[in-house]
Amino acid sequence: MADISTLALSDIPQLSRMKSDLIRAHSQCSQRRLLNSAKWSAEMLFSLDVQIDPQVYTQAETQDFLMEYDKYALATSYFDLKEYDRAAYFIQDAKHLKIYFLCMYARYLADEKRKNDNASDSIGPPDKMENEVLKTLRSELYKRYINKELDGYCIYLYGVVLKKLDLMKDALEIFIEALNEEALKIYQNFVENGFAKCTYITSQIAVVYHNMRDADLAVSMFSELQEMDPYRLENMDIFSNLLYIKEMKADLAHLAHRCCDIDKYRVETCCVIGNYYSLRQQHEKAVLYFQRALKLNPHYLSAWTLMGHEFMELKNTSAALQSYRQAIEVNRRDYRAWYGLGQTYEILKMHYYCLYYYRQAQQLRPNDSRMVVALGESYEKLERLQEAKKCFRKAHNIGDVEGMALIKLARLHERLHEEDQAATAYKEYINEANREGIYNTEEQSQAYKYLATHYLKLGQLDDAYEAAQKCTEFTETREEAKAILKQIQSMRAQKEGLADVRMDDSTGSITNEHFHGNDHTPIARLSPVNLRFTP
Repeated sequence: MADISTLALSDIPQLSRMKSDLIRAHSQCSQRRLLNSAKWSAEMLFSLDVQIDPQVYTQAETQDFLMEYDKYALATSYFDLKEYDRAAYFIQDAKHLKIYFLCMYARYLADEKRKNDNASDSIGPPDKMENEVLKTLRSELYKRYINKELDGYCIYLYGVVLKKLDLMKDALEIFIEALNEEALKIYQNFVENGFAKCTYITSQIAVVYHNMRDADLAVSMFSELQEMDPYRLENMDIFSNLLYIKEMKADLAHLAHRCCDIDKYRVETCCVIGNYYSLRQQHEKAVLYFQRALKLNPHYLSAWTLMGHEFMELKNTSAALQSYRQAIEVNRRDYRAWYGLGQTYEILKMHYYCLYYYRQAQQLRPNDSRMVVALGESYEKLERLQEAKKCFRKAHNIGDVEGMALIKLARLHERLHEEDQAATAYKEYINEANREGIYNTEEQSQAYKYLATHYLKLGQLDDAYEAAQKCTEFTETREEAKAILKQIQSMRAQKEGLADVRMDDSTGSITNEHFHGNDHTPIARLSPVNLRFTP
C-alpha cells in the first residue's frame, strides 16, 4: 500500500489501488471468518468513491485452495452457525494456510464457547479451567511458527493463544511481528486523502478525543458519526459515557431508546441503558443492565468497571471489590479498576491497601492529577506527610483537573505550622480560582480566613482587612470575619493613638501638652501614615 501521507485527492490511480487492496483484505478476512475485520474493510471500501483498476487486482484463487474448496465451503457453513467443533473436524487435514487458519480458529472459539457455557450462573466471568485445548493449540502453532509455515493471520492467532495463557511477554512479541506497519498511519491522513465518509475513521477520531478528555469535541464527532451511520452500535457505549459525564440527560435518554430499537441484546445497548439509569440515580437498574452486558460478553471491560461504580453508589463494598477485581482480570492495565479498588478500601479505612491500589493506578496514568492527588491523600492518612506534599505539588504542576491539589497542599502546610508556605499556597489557590472562574464557597472561604488571620498576626492590617472583607461574602466565615474586622479596627486605633501628635511647624519639636506628668512618656507613637509626610 502506498504511503498515505503522499496521497492527494486528485491521485486517483493510487486511490484505485487502495480500493483494490481493501477488496483483497475484505475477501481474505471474510474467508477466514474474521468478521469484524471484514466489516472494517467493507466500511473503508464503501467510503472510497473511485473506480477499480482491473489490472491491479484479480480475484482468482490459487489452485491448491480450489482443490480443497469443498471442505472449506462445508466448514464455513458450520462455522457461521457457531458449530465450531464440527467445522474444525471437516478441515483438520487441510493443507492450504487459509483453511488451516479457519480450523485452528474454530478450535479456539469452540473452547471459549465451552468455557462460557459451563460457567456458573453468576455475575462473574467463567472460572479459570484447565487450558488443555489452548496448550495443544499453542504447541501445534509453535511447531509451524518455528518452521516459518505461518502467514500473518496465523501468527496473530498464535499471539491470541499466548495471551490467553497469560504469556504476555511472548504474546507481545508475536503481535508486533504480526502487525502491518501501514496500519500505523495517522487517522487524519486518511480523512484528508479520500476517507472523509468512512465511519470507522470518524469513530476512531471520536474515541481519541474521548481518551484525551476533550468531551466537547468527542461529543461533536459522535454526533456526526450518528448522522453518517444512524444504525451504528459500535462505540455507542463510549458515547454514552461522554453524555453521562456532561449530564446530558435528554441526549442520553434518546441514545438509549435508539440503541434499544436497533438491537436490545447487544453489549453496547446494555451499557448505554445502564449509564442512562445511573444518571437518573436508579443504581439497581443500572447494575441489572451491566450484568446483562456481562452475560453477553464476560470480558467486556467497561461493564465490570461501571458496575463497580454502581455498587459503590449502593454502598455494597464487597460487590464493588469483586467487580473491580474482575475488571483487572480482563485487563490489568485498566487504571479505572485500580483506582476504584483504592476508593473502596479508602471507604473501608484500610489505608495501606488503599495506597497500594492508588500506586498501581498512578503508575498506569503518571500524568493524571486525579491519581496523584489520591496517592497524596493516602500518604497523608498514613502520616507520611512529606510524600503527601510532594504528591499535591506534582498534581498541581502537571495540571490539576479537579482544582484541589493546592488547597490540600495549603492545609498540609498549615497542619505542619509552615505558615508562610501555607499562605503562599492559599494565595496561589485563590488566584487560580479567580482566573478560572471557579467558585467553591467552602474552600475559598477557608483560604480567605487563613490569610486574614495570617496577615493580622504579621501586622499587615491592610492585607488582613481585604481578606476579612472577602470572608464576609461567605456564609461559612461571615461571623468570624466580623470578629477579625473588629480586631483590625482596634489595632488601627491603637496605632493611630487616642490623641493627635502634633509637630511644631517652625522647629519640628513636640509640644509639652503631649506628655503627662514629669516622665515625658508619649501617649502614642506616630502612625505609619504620618511618618510618610514630607518635611
